[in-house]
Amino acid sequence: AVSGTSLYALGVQAGYSWWQAAAVPVVADGPAIYGMFRIISRSRRGAKGAGYGWLLVGCGTLASIGGNVAHAQDDLVAQAQGVSKKLHFWSR
Repeated sequence: AVSGTSLYALGVQAGYSWWQAAAVPVVADGPAIYGMFRIISRSRRGAKGAGYGWLLVGCGTLASIGGNVAHAQDDLVAQAQGVSKKLHFWSR
């Protein structure tokens, strides 16, 4: 939720209207979420080819981290917190 709020604020800060800014978290986090569902569904069926799901998870995570860092203030501590929010989520 914190990452989504930061990405929404990044969209507003970039000059998007509220409904366009609401799409920023979806665009950034959506591929990672879809990738996770793809990996789980393929593993349950015993199907091969989960590599595309892992690619989506990796790219979506990088996009989300990039958005959190871009939204952070210009000091290194705030940017590190933007990265750590996402990495903490994935380490659960």
